[in-house]
Amino acid sequence: MTSPSLTLQGPTSGRRRAAIVLIAAIVTALGLAMLGLKGRPQDPNADATTGATVRPPDAPLPKVEPLTLDASKPDEARKLNAAIPFSTDPNPAARAFKFSGDEAALERARDCLAAAMIYEAGDDPRGERAVGQVVLNRLRHPAFPKTVCGVVFQGQERVTGCQFTFTCDGAMARIPSAGAWERARDLAGKMLAGDVYKPVGHATHYHTDWVMPYWSASLDKVTAVDTHLFFRWKGWWGTPPAFARTLSIAAEPTIAKLSLLSPAHKAQGAQELLLAGTRPGSLVDDSLPALAIGPELIGKQIGPGKLAAI
Repeated sequence: MTSPSLTLQGPTSGRRRAAIVLIAAIVTALGLAMLGLKGRPQDPNADATTGATVRPPDAPLPKVEPLTLDASKPDEARKLNAAIPFSTDPNPAARAFKFSGDEAALERARDCLAAAMIYEAGDDPRGERAVGQVVLNRLRHPAFPKTVCGVVFQGQERVTGCQFTFTCDGAMARIPSAGAWERARDLAGKMLAGDVYKPVGHATHYHTDWVMPYWSASLDKVTAVDTHLFFRWKGWWGTPPAFARTLSIAAEPTIAKLSLLSPAHKAQGAQELLLAGTRPGSLVDDSLPALAIGPELIGKQIGPGKLAAI
């Protein structure tokens, strides 16, 4: 018969040896796994945080078509828009954007962004920030121009079909009040310094609920801000990796249409616009009487295009 002390020590020593063997096996397995990982080629398109592949898909870059709106049947458009469900997929916020150009480029970029914000959303900070975020999302996406002013005024030379309707529908004949313009410029400056309007996520398109663009049903509807509905492309081109374009903007273009509103854009000459008369695309047409623009004109011909919003 063994003593109690020997009876206790036997099993304890066995357990210790088993634990040591198990630990050694785990360490060996981890070492082999690390060697295997080091031997694999690194995927240059892998996300540094998640390891997920972020290379563009085989699908071609989406086309940016001219924007056409029909505001003649607002009630019918509201019903059609309401029938399109909101996407249930995640709607992550966009990364902060910080403008890196010089002071002259920054001033032009700020006034282009401010113009989009105030003409598209009015003197409403929430709507203005939502519009501003769409501009910055487009700026980061390879389907769009590489400058703030280029994004905002894309297609401005068209009679209709510009990307932001105010740039070709005659809306810029209305000059915002000094206070409203400065508020828009302040918001634009903050967004170019990193402010993010999170609710719209990576939306690149929007429209009011009383119009029905042809593309509405083909994009993911992600959110609504007041009467504006916001959309992103379906599939990979609407996900965060598609917005990875890094920009170092050396210069922003001068926009002649802004020269009456923005000192930063006067290089093209405000006087030239004032003397433009009936030239297509001008802001001032002295051959026509002054027009009081109100809601009753929505959907009707105003200047070179139809009035889409007030």
